[in-house]
Amino acid sequence: MGISTFPASSGGGAASAKFEAFFATGSFTVPAGVTQVEVEAYAGGGGGGFYYRSDMYGTGGGGGGGGYIKQAVAVTPGAAIAVTIGAGGAGGAGGNSTSFRNNGSNGGDSTFGSLVRAVGGGFGIGGGSELSFGGTGGGMYSNGSPAGGGGGGGSLFDLETGNTQAEAYFQSSGSQGSAGGFGNNSSGKGSRGNGGTNGLAGGGGGACQNASLTNGLGSDGGGDGGKSTSNTGNGEQNKAGGGGGGVFRAGVNTFSSGGTGGSGVLIVRWVG
Repeated sequence: MGISTFPASSGGGAASAKFEAFFATGSFTVPAGVTQVEVEAYAGGGGGGFYYRSDMYGTGGGGGGGGYIKQAVAVTPGAAIAVTIGAGGAGGAGGNSTSFRNNGSNGGDSTFGSLVRAVGGGFGIGGGSELSFGGTGGGMYSNGSPAGGGGGGGSLFDLETGNTQAEAYFQSSGSQGSAGGFGNNSSGKGSRGNGGTNGLAGGGGGACQNASLTNGLGSDGGGDGGKSTSNTGNGEQNKAGGGGGGVFRAGVNTFSSGGTGGSGVLIVRWVG
């Protein structure tokens, strides 16, 4: 973390705007004379899921982007306020059985004492029946509405027919970010989603087993979904993105676990 100062907008001796950015859990000491600060927080992104069936190469859904909140709060000069940075959720582990599913884990919340909370992104689901859902984006603490981008859904590749089913889909996108990509859609292309405010908190992309189709691409910190020819991507650290969906890589006979979500970040601003 560090402190930066900017020149005041008016004459000499005037107060200047300052901020402290937290990339890891720590503590903020309120400067002398400061009674209000503005807090901007992103939570950790959710981990991507993993799914495999021997008769259908199922794939995992991407994790949701971490929640976002920006809020002004009253503080007491000299007070020490605990800052927690949400960790990214773990991805669902790959396996080697004939039927294997592991969901990802939710991202951790980012908090400024008890005053401000950004909620972690939802986990990607590791398949089940014929669908691999992506995780929903995290919610704002103040009203519960989603803020991070939702994760992408994975595709299924039917070994008997050779068809990729386009039934997978992403969960509802956040109010400040859209979802990550499908594992595939009817045109065989993964769709790219958008992240939250300031280009953070994008959902992880859904995986795609069929080598001739495109895996879902995360964006704005979200990891790309896995593919038979490439491993799953993780969410970027301190960008709150969701992890990509996991996949069985048939070409090299390996299992690419769901991607880990990216950690969050918190910024405190004040004038003094």
